Amino acid sequence: MEVETARKHIVHLLDCAKYGSPKERVTVQWLDSLSNEDYEKIAAKGLVEARANQTAITVDQLFTMFKKSKRAVEQSTLDTYRRAQNNLLSFFTADRPIATITKADAKEFREWLETEGNTRDKERSELARNTCRRRIGLCRQIFTFAVESNLIQSNPFKGIPATVNANPERFYYVPLDDFGMIIESAPDAMWKALIALNRLMGFRVPSEIQALKWNDIDLPRGDLHIRAKKTKHTAKGGIRTAPILPELRPYLVDLWAECQPGVQCELDSPVFARYADATGAAITNKFVKILKKANVSRWPNLFSNGRKSAITDLLAANHSVTDVANWVGNSPSVIWEFYAMAQEESRRRAASGIPVENLRTTLRTNSTGIDGPQGQLRESEDIKKAAKSGSCVPVREETWALRDSNPRPSRCKRDALAN
Repeated sequence: MEVETARKHIVHLLDCAKYGSPKERVTVQWLDSLSNEDYEKIAAKGLVEARANQTAITVDQLFTMFKKSKRAVEQSTLDTYRRAQNNLLSFFTADRPIATITKADAKEFREWLETEGNTRDKERSELARNTCRRRIGLCRQIFTFAVESNLIQSNPFKGIPATVNANPERFYYVPLDDFGMIIESAPDAMWKALIALNRLMGFRVPSEIQALKWNDIDLPRGDLHIRAKKTKHTAKGGIRTAPILPELRPYLVDLWAECQPGVQCELDSPVFARYADATGAAITNKFVKILKKANVSRWPNLFSNGRKSAITDLLAANHSVTDVANWVGNSPSVIWEFYAMAQEESRRRAASGIPVENLRTTLRTNSTGIDGPQGQLRESEDIKKAAKSGSCVPVREETWALRDSNPRPSRCKRDALAN
């Protein structure tokens, strides 16, 4: 360690021990960055507590403790934590003591995530920017647990960017023509309804599809009761009500007629029982096969962009953003940033509109006319007629009387001033 830096921190530690004052953050970070050998030398002088408990906890052990503290979370959330765990174990190894992971290590880990962190896709090794930020956010959450459990003194992932931003490059609007071809290629009424719920009503796949029960579909009232695991912790328990759109209704009616809930199955049973316990990957793989049959090219983030397309259409249909937000389970601000998409068709429709031509009327000035003194405007008869009919708002063209740019007082005024 650098002598001058070490001297400053040790002097500060001596003051803390003498006056009982708390350690500064920079000193705590410096202590965390020390090797066990150097740290123990300082601990032997009584300036800090020994690392006995800290060095016993490895990265793998930390995850075991963290998962035990999250017993109430859904399995899908645990799977998300597990992906972050796999990344950390790949980079730091399972037996790496968490107390030896510094902020510099955390930054290096983030760079590794961006370039080599993709362990699922064989075609590319890098992770998308937002995926990388989500993983950093999970790591920060896990190491915050370690700080709160007094396993380490500071979080090495604190301050590393983890905010997820919208990525328009990954946005894709699913045209309704393509949706029609996909529906035609779907193997049965169940898949037609699943695709329609995602593309027309913005259902999350797989979570909201798997949670939907027959008694959540109220065809007489035209209501859909949607259960979202993502917002289960909120005051409404993650349950929201959305309308059964006219274009969505036929697919639900066909599925209801085929399955006959209340006769062949219980009303509180899952609508999509076949995929009730399936992984998102299994549903996606089946959907990709349907796309190939329909001769429709695969787009990025299949079901996520289906949801974005549905929300974009709902907004384009002049439903208020507040209503749409309630129907799809997002806040208006999130909808504007992450879901609403600008459409080429909308731009062309706006550009092809025939504008109302403004009546251009020439107004003239008359220094001696009936309209008054020099410079006063006079309306033409055309303007008066247009104002009475209310057909347009005229644009005035004004012509001002010429005036001398260098006015001089008259002779009488000069004489008066001279006196």
